Amino acid sequence: ALEGARQTKTIGGSLDAAIELIVDPSTMAWLQPHEAVLPSFFIVSSVTLRPSTESGRRVLVTKAEGRKCVRCWKYDPAVGAAADHPELCARCARVVRDVVST
Repeated sequence: ALEGARQTKTIGGSLDAAIELIVDPSTMAWLQPHEAVLPSFFIVSSVTLRPSTESGRRVLVTKAEGRKCVRCWKYDPAVGAAADHPELCARCARVVRDVVST
């Protein structure tokens, strides 16, 4: 799905992508506990899980929302929210603050 989105110029690289996984209930139950790590696993900016009443799975790829974080390169609507690090997403701003304070 990511390669198809690259070919149609929806995205450039995988971190430009937000993916939506539409899955059956058993797959949803298996994936939900790992939802927070799915963007890193798929090397994309965000992953949304959505249940389906049909069997099988679908993957939708769109351009990720927000601005690009200069540290992790993920797109995130929260980039710019941290006044002390306006070029970073919330996660990276927190990491930088922790490193500076040690």
